[in-house]
Amino acid sequence: MRSLTLFFCIIFFSTSSNSNTYALKIKEYGLADLTIKVKEYGLADETWKVKGACTGAISYTSVKIKEYGTADLTVKIKSYGLADRKVCIKNPNDLPYWFLNMID
Repeated sequence: MRSLTLFFCIIFFSTSSNSNTYALKIKEYGLADLTIKVKEYGLADETWKVKGACTGAISYTSVKIKEYGTADLTVKIKSYGLADRKVCIKNPNDLPYWFLNMID
């Protein structure tokens, strides 16, 4: 199941988009399309730049975020410079405090 979910997310993220910004609905608990461990420093599988909110996004991927533990993907959050993906947050009011500190 985990590899199927990861395959789906890789296909979703590799499809071309007009803006090249991917909409994410962040969850801290429950089921999601992809589970990521978010870090601010060090090595990661991918780097993401959070571009802001996109509350009106119709198409999005639900992502469960973790500060610690195992995950499908390790993501480093950047506020400047180059990144592998540009993402926007569909539900910015539901973000946990520790994640807000990372993207500030």
